[in-house]
Amino acid sequence: MLRKIVDFVEDRTGLISLGKAALHEHIPGGPRWAYVFGSGLALTFTIQAVTGILLAFYFSPSTTDAWGSVYAIQHQVTMGWLIRGLHHFGSSAMVVLCVLHMLQVFLFGAYKKPREVNWLTGLMLLGLIMGFSLTGYLLPWDQKGYWATKVATNIAGGLPLIGETIQTLFQGGSDYGNRTLTGFYALHVFVLPVLTVGLIGLHVYLFRRHGVTPPPGLSEAELKSKSGWFWPVQVLMDAVFVLAILALLIALSVWVGAPLDAPADPASEYDARPEWYFLFLFQLLKYFEGPMVLFGTVVLPGLATVFLVLLPFLDRAEDRRLAARKLWAVVFFAGVGAVVLLTVVAAREDGANPEFQEKLAEAARDAEEARRYAANEEWGIDARGAVVLFEGHKVFRQQRCDECHETLEIIEEDKGPSLRGYLSRVWLERFLRNPSHPKHFGVTKLKYDEDEGTGMDAADLEPGQFAPMVEFLASLSGEAYDPPIDRALAAKGATLFEDGDCSGCHTLDGTSGEGPALEGFGGKQWLADMMAQPTGELFYGELGDGMPAFDHLSPSEMNYLIAWLLHLKVETEAEK
Repeated sequence: MLRKIVDFVEDRTGLISLGKAALHEHIPGGPRWAYVFGSGLALTFTIQAVTGILLAFYFSPSTTDAWGSVYAIQHQVTMGWLIRGLHHFGSSAMVVLCVLHMLQVFLFGAYKKPREVNWLTGLMLLGLIMGFSLTGYLLPWDQKGYWATKVATNIAGGLPLIGETIQTLFQGGSDYGNRTLTGFYALHVFVLPVLTVGLIGLHVYLFRRHGVTPPPGLSEAELKSKSGWFWPVQVLMDAVFVLAILALLIALSVWVGAPLDAPADPASEYDARPEWYFLFLFQLLKYFEGPMVLFGTVVLPGLATVFLVLLPFLDRAEDRRLAARKLWAVVFFAGVGAVVLLTVVAAREDGANPEFQEKLAEAARDAEEARRYAANEEWGIDARGAVVLFEGHKVFRQQRCDECHETLEIIEEDKGPSLRGYLSRVWLERFLRNPSHPKHFGVTKLKYDEDEGTGMDAADLEPGQFAPMVEFLASLSGEAYDPPIDRALAAKGATLFEDGDCSGCHTLDGTSGEGPALEGFGGKQWLADMMAQPTGELFYGELGDGMPAFDHLSPSEMNYLIAWLLHLKVETEAEK
């Protein structure tokens, strides 16, 4: 039965004969480890294609959904972290393998007649691989990818005559936005793969046509005595190599993981760096400023490209030994050495730059915080694609609130009430017991002062009365608490409020009193109104002039900030 199936496939397709012909290819000089890089590239391209297709099922190419979809792939989709890890590290592996393959081809002189077109198609494939890396880098729409890609397109925009047109074309307009992302996505998943598959087909065809290039310097007798076949030795070597690559990519995915920075923020000041394989260009531009910038962006890279393209036509000698190609070897390896040196220098300079390292640490902190907040079940990621709590904390820092108020981090000097655990049951009880403590109103005009007759004295409650009062105050917000509000306990607190001194200063019906009105206390609207006008008659009056009004915030900024303030009580409970 099996024999009939094999005969059927062979008769209708000829695939069996084709496979045998491929496996029984003659190798002059015998199988070698130097020949494994082509198979390694074939494996990594296959990995990129398969994982790319799987990622496309879950990725959403829009500025509002891209980051969230990548986050979901990384943290919610089954094995998504592995798929994305293989795709991320596979892109670097392709660059490394392509360069190693090019070095092997140069050392063996395999670019010489009649293999000139092999060399040219290989160079074009290297360019396409770089194109894959550049276009794919932007797709997560995170800080690192956004700013690194913007640096690259700005460099392209500096080209004479055509630079501005090229930049506008890649950006999809005058600036980065949804068109930029969808354009890069189209290039990454449609245009570049089609071109790459076509070139790979041509490259493999030409390789089969001209055969394996043996090591230079072997005599005809040595070539015959050491010759062999692709099957089984070279196949085994290739298999060992590709399995080692696969194991390495899996190990990197498990132990390192694909990175995901905080969501892209065009208004931020992010110290961008390109991916490692473009670092040499980034470093090169540091040495050419002003009118000389074109020398670094156009002239030197252009000369290097022209040299590589013309190399097979410049080096026409039949002798493939390096000793017979000294001039071309010096130029070639000088270029390779310059790229390596510039990359190392760029990495060392960044490593020794304390300011850059500090910004790197800030970016890592933001990335960790964004991922953590994105997992929040109540807030998470909104319809605008924003990580709600992360955006709220960002507004808090941007408005310099953290210079006065302690929250998750301890500040050097208290200038306003601590918001650590703000509005939690613990915070409310601590406040009632001592409103004039330095962590509350003790460093403001609102502290209790008998002579001035200002501020709030400690609550006159028995030990067993604090829990009901706290429960009552918490219930006024209408916000969720964990555990939920105990309505019976809150009712006891309401009675204590009415019967005690509290009702003499605070109202519950939205009218003004000596102290802040407590209708909706701690809820979204109460917080919004208080932050917009802290000195208003419903809040702290003249005693609240130490806090600036935040009526300049947009509705979305205010909503994000309030969400984060409300979440502080949850984070404090989690610390306990």
